[in-house]
Amino acid sequence: MAILRQYAFFAAVLALCLAAALVFFIYQPVERVLAELNLTPQNEPLTELYFTGILPKASLESAAPFSFTIHNLEGRRVDYPYTVLLESQGGSRIIDSGTVSLEDNGSASMQETLPVVRAASVVVVGLPEQGLSIHFSAGS
Repeated sequence: MAILRQYAFFAAVLALCLAAALVFFIYQPVERVLAELNLTPQNEPLTELYFTGILPKASLESAAPFSFTIHNLEGRRVDYPYTVLLESQGGSRIIDSGTVSLEDNGSASMQETLPVVRAASVVVVGLPEQGLSIHFSAGS
């Protein structure tokens, strides 16, 4: 009976080792095939665009500063052309435009000045190449 227990224990350990080896050798090629077919999780490249400073609407009786930030999470260096527009019923005009170059995980805050606004208007900050824009209301 003692010999039978030893063989049962030995057989269980051997089966466990064989199962672990089998899982290891089968999992490796499956993981490689999934990666080749782009079926494994990947980081999603993206760009963040957000305001970092806006004054309340009531304080726009004089020129007012505001700022926005571009954060590059694309996984590579990117040149970001941007535009800042002031839109109203009378049309739109460019307040500022430019290009900022950012390394991966880099960010840049752009300081702008909103001119005096008498009519209801919207300030639009856009990154046309990324198809992104943000806005806020200004004026009365």
